[in-house]
Amino acid sequence: MSNLHETHLHAQEESITPLFFKDIPSIHPQNEDEEISELESPYLKLFSTVMSGSFYVLDFHKRCFHFVSEHDLFLSRYSFDDALKMGYDFFAKIVYPDDLQLFIDIHRAILHYLFESDGNHREIAYFAFNVRLQNHGQPLMVYHKMAPQFVNGHARMAVCHLSSSVIRKSGNLELYFSDKEKYSQYSFKEQQWQQKELIKLTGREKDILKLAKQGKSSKEIAGILCVSPKTIRNTEAVLYQKLGFNTKEEAIIYTTNHRMIFT
Repeated sequence: MSNLHETHLHAQEESITPLFFKDIPSIHPQNEDEEISELESPYLKLFSTVMSGSFYVLDFHKRCFHFVSEHDLFLSRYSFDDALKMGYDFFAKIVYPDDLQLFIDIHRAILHYLFESDGNHREIAYFAFNVRLQNHGQPLMVYHKMAPQFVNGHARMAVCHLSSSVIRKSGNLELYFSDKEKYSQYSFKEQQWQQKELIKLTGREKDILKLAKQGKSSKEIAGILCVSPKTIRNTEAVLYQKLGFNTKEEAIIYTTNHRMIFT
């Protein structure tokens, strides 16, 4: 990785936008309009009023935001117009300084896959990673999803969704596929994607999480599922160990972010 101090100087003194596209010669800034009717801003603005999370749409070719929802998780005191005006340079304002170089490296790894990989892009569901944002000056870990949109067979834009994360370490770049049977994890050390098996939940584990999301206690869940409270507690203990968390709240957030409950 590049020296972090050098990145900070870039962020303070000049545009950091070129850093996101370094060594990716197949992407060139373009001003001409292309067919992007599926991502017209009026529909995105309407969608943003009914969803709880924060999202934005990146235009890879124009190197700017096509849309930014007016949600404080991402904007953090800045305005919608600030983000649109600054484009990629806006990330220097809202990404936590210690995570900025990692955020740039993650973006470059994604662009390399989209523009230089021989993989079947139609299989891509979304990329995902964890990074800290400067939410009102305080570091806040968020789970970041990026779903690319293709125009004439080429990646043109990406819809990016942000939500609270229970992961405590930044990074963990992953690629999820549309078949929902596998995913790949990126190794920055080896600079390659490694295929992994998805964690699979049992029917009872999903039922417990669905009811827990409604605020039901373990005792209430036991009554609804017609089993003993001990059975529920034992199932929860196995579930937490499987996921690598210690609390019901962490398990709910993680499985919701990873679309593991309603599948």
